[in-house]
Amino acid sequence: MKKIALLLILFSNIITAQCWQTVSTGNSFTIAKKTDNTIWSWGRNEYGGIGDGTTANKNYPVQVGSDTDWETVSSSGSHTFAIKMNGTLWAWGANAYGGLGDGTYISKNTPIQIGNDSDWQQVACGTGFTILLKTNGTLWSCGINDLGQLGDGTNTGRNILGQIGTDTNWQFISASVDNTVAIKTNGTLWAWGQNDFGQLGDGTNTDRNAPIQIGIDNNWFSASSGGSHTLAIKTNGTLWAWGYNHYGQLGDGTTLNKSTPIQIGTDTNWQSVSGGGFHSLALKTNGTLWAWGDNDYYGQLGGGYPNDQHSPIQIGTATNWRSISAGGVHTAAINTANNLLVCGWNFYGELGNGTNTGNGPGHDSVWGLNPVSCIPLASESFHKEETFIVFPNPTKEEITISNPNNKTISSITVTDMTGKTILVSEDNSHSLDVQHLQAGLYVIKIESEGQTYQQKLIKE
Repeated sequence: MKKIALLLILFSNIITAQCWQTVSTGNSFTIAKKTDNTIWSWGRNEYGGIGDGTTANKNYPVQVGSDTDWETVSSSGSHTFAIKMNGTLWAWGANAYGGLGDGTYISKNTPIQIGNDSDWQQVACGTGFTILLKTNGTLWSCGINDLGQLGDGTNTGRNILGQIGTDTNWQFISASVDNTVAIKTNGTLWAWGQNDFGQLGDGTNTDRNAPIQIGIDNNWFSASSGGSHTLAIKTNGTLWAWGYNHYGQLGDGTTLNKSTPIQIGTDTNWQSVSGGGFHSLALKTNGTLWAWGDNDYYGQLGGGYPNDQHSPIQIGTATNWRSISAGGVHTAAINTANNLLVCGWNFYGELGNGTNTGNGPGHDSVWGLNPVSCIPLASESFHKEETFIVFPNPTKEEITISNPNNKTISSITVTDMTGKTILVSEDNSHSLDVQHLQAGLYVIKIESEGQTYQQKLIKE
């Protein structure tokens, strides 16, 4: 008689520690830091932006190296920058325009250190360029500069880091496709780069190759550059937006572009914002999640809504959200339990669920926010020398575990994508009844002779 304990999700008290701390999304790409200070990435990888030494796309999280001292990470999707706890700067991915700042135009598929300085504080990646902030309040940049992206007063690109002006009071930066928004310690707002849709917010459609102050207000708190739109929050908790608005991504109830900041609604409890390709995300101080903009085909707003939304809508009823990141056509969010949830387009595997099935209409089983597993989904450990083979997979009722080497199985554990234990078998089983599990993606883990083997399991 099998010693099997079936633990339904709603009643389970066995929960493994949740692992995700921060997340950054790019165009068809996601990278996140775990609570153990390791970084993991997945999605599009043709230029080595995942950093795993290959250029193959990954539809599940893979660890970048083995270091456990990463502090912050930022990605455009094609290239990535990260800062370690000792303040050193590292980069990898596409480098055709010198956006890695290593003095070359050669792409890198593993992290390389950029320079020897150890006082880096923040980094923001655009398309082919990078903006960086040091602890002394100075700004730096490298990469493509045809639209003034580097902010150095020229339109000449460079493949090494160069300082932007001489000011030492920069506090916050956010870069997107071809423009940057920044805030100084005095609360003033600045922007530079492409401005074809008014995304700089200076009332014109003229590109700027040096930082230009936006308005005269000095109470800006945070900001985010989207594809061609910008979002910002003031210290009084009000939300503002400007730029391209064809899909309603500004959130003002219209689809008209705006070239100066306009207030979105009257609420005064906005806490953080993130601009995606054509959609927007925001958190309120009460921990609720909000989204608006493009949503027709890929469900990147995460609420099961089939249409674009021209004003902020609340996503679900949870009040424990703490971190958000809007990608090109997908969304990632982390709650206070350190669960990472994603939704949207998944053509390159950017949702990290082990498949390439996204959230669009016709895929209702994955519509809405879905968790990214804390447990690696790679199946190499199962199939190395055919140690174990799980079949059928996908399955509807029962799985069989082929054991060609006659190894002793001490336990079989099935967890959901958040790491919560759903099913446990504690004997030398070779089959498992899973008919009571809800349809979805799980992780099966086999303990055998002092080793652990794990693989994704799809329940139909």
